[in-house]
Amino acid sequence: MVAALAEDTKGRASALLQAKVRAVSITFASKLPIVGTYIATRCATEPPSLIKSTTGNNVTLPGDVIATSTVTSLAEDTKDRASALVQANVRAVSITFISNLPIVGPYIATRYATEPPSITEATPLLGVLRDPKGFATQQAEGILRRLLAPLLDRLPDVDALDNKSADHGLLFKTLVECYVLAKDGGGWLFTHVQEHSLLIAPTVSLGHLSTNDLAASTIGTAVASVTGYSVIQGFISALDKLLATAPNRRVARMWCARAALITGIALVPITNLWTVQSAALLSKLDQTPAVAAAASQYLTVAAAGMPGYAMGEIAKRYLTSQGLSNVHTCILSATAPLNMLLNYLLVDGPIPALRLGFAGAPLSTALSHNAIAGMMVVYIVQRAVHEKADYVLGHHHAVDEEAISVNGESNSGSPTSAIDSPGSSQYQSVMSFFDGMGELASAGISGVLKSASQLWSKDLGGHILRLGPNALATQAVLLATATTLYQAPKAISSASSDRMKKWVTKGDVQRAKIAACVAFVGTLGGVIVIRNILIASASSWGALFNNDLVIVQSVSTVLPTIAIYQAVHGLGAWVDASLAAMGKSTVFPALIASADCFLGIPLGLYLAFSRHWGLVGLWVGLIISLAYSFLVATIVLVTTSWKIAGGQKGTASEGEEDQVSR
Repeated sequence: MVAALAEDTKGRASALLQAKVRAVSITFASKLPIVGTYIATRCATEPPSLIKSTTGNNVTLPGDVIATSTVTSLAEDTKDRASALVQANVRAVSITFISNLPIVGPYIATRYATEPPSITEATPLLGVLRDPKGFATQQAEGILRRLLAPLLDRLPDVDALDNKSADHGLLFKTLVECYVLAKDGGGWLFTHVQEHSLLIAPTVSLGHLSTNDLAASTIGTAVASVTGYSVIQGFISALDKLLATAPNRRVARMWCARAALITGIALVPITNLWTVQSAALLSKLDQTPAVAAAASQYLTVAAAGMPGYAMGEIAKRYLTSQGLSNVHTCILSATAPLNMLLNYLLVDGPIPALRLGFAGAPLSTALSHNAIAGMMVVYIVQRAVHEKADYVLGHHHAVDEEAISVNGESNSGSPTSAIDSPGSSQYQSVMSFFDGMGELASAGISGVLKSASQLWSKDLGGHILRLGPNALATQAVLLATATTLYQAPKAISSASSDRMKKWVTKGDVQRAKIAACVAFVGTLGGVIVIRNILIASASSWGALFNNDLVIVQSVSTVLPTIAIYQAVHGLGAWVDASLAAMGKSTVFPALIASADCFLGIPLGLYLAFSRHWGLVGLWVGLIISLAYSFLVATIVLVTTSWKIAGGQKGTASEGEEDQVSR
């Protein structure tokens, strides 16, 4: 009798619990849009019917009473355990926070910290209550894995394709290169667009304020490019080669410290020019007082972001040399939307207290540069601290030992004796630091010349500042258009350059040529699409940046010329990437610099001012210099032996590996 009653009680408790869970599930499903009503009507059923007496009243059996009490007891127990778990977690978080307080923190943490009450995860519900964040993360990952599994399973492995392609024909190899170019090019495009958004956002936000504000931003950007950004980029670009050949992280960090010191020294006259001398400088450019004053304000505010910009560029190159380039991409993914939001709020936002007008645009850019630099420096320091802690705990071997080579030379390249006193060792360390400054400075000067030639050509050596407000506003729209649309062929060239370098280094000339041809076809198709878009939307393109009908009409007049410039510029990016893959990375920049200085800029100024072509003449001069550089670079590319280039690349790679091993 007792055993039968126990079995009956267990069965009724299970049925009652299932009925409760079913009712809650159907109630939740009924709230879903569209299908909720159907699910509730289709799946809802009456709860288990109770036994009725002859009079129609429900008959309560002993099993029902025990089952109901069992469910009630389980619910109360779950509630108590959940409350205890929440209290324990709150207590643990509070004690952890208090322990970080100075002086009294450790005492309070030791005095009041106790073990949390033990909880037996007898049911899945208690497991969820113990770690709700982990449970939610696990469930979300499971859902994404199930949804994306069919797609991810169908994506081919690039390494496997490269290994298998040797057994297939030309068509298969071409398809593999197309797939890799589309895959890698998309990632490069995403990164380039995020970086470029920091520069393009002020033009878009200021363009809708007034024509004078847009003209002032053009002047400020041109002066900043010629006198500031080109100098900083040139000095920091010297780190590319030095960090690539650094034998360990200690040497890489020393090169970064030297670059930070040099750029810090260079920032002193740059900041003085922008904040103190800018008003006097801009007053001599035949601009209206209002435009000159606004441009001076732009430079003054933008100067606050130059230290962050320099530090961010140094940190980006250090992380790239350590194989952590994805960190910069992740940080850009966070700061690019932040920059757009700041431009929206600070320039002409809905909150009057935050609305700064014209000064909000350079301030947004400065804050974004400082935010990027801060996050990257915090990441580098945090990573170094964690690696040091792991080494102390014996988790892995150290990677930054101050190793001394057998021949008595330190990692920085300075000779050291085998036995030194602490004082002399410290003195030699300081002297070796400053000895490397000369090498970095000399490499930085050549980098400044290269960077200046690239940036100054866009501003025509500063001669564009002689134009009036309407022409300057139009030029701002045209520059924003040209630089934004250039990100697509730039991404293709970045992806194809890496691919061609791989095959050239391996000595597979056929695959390198296939990658170059695929990149050329992709670039050609891209520039044709961009050209058609610009020509088709020429009449309304300027309205994206400015509402002045004069500016919109002026943009529509010059935009067909920009379409031609964009096509030649895109093809130039392809030939530059191909030459870089063959070890001739300086050919195309040198051609561009010489062509702009001796052909493009003089011809553009002649057509613009002497022949009265206006902005069309300026861009025609740049098109001719680009076309000349592209033709000469193509001749160099065609006449260069891929096999010889592959042998040189292989020898260079072996030399670098030997240096690292030493």
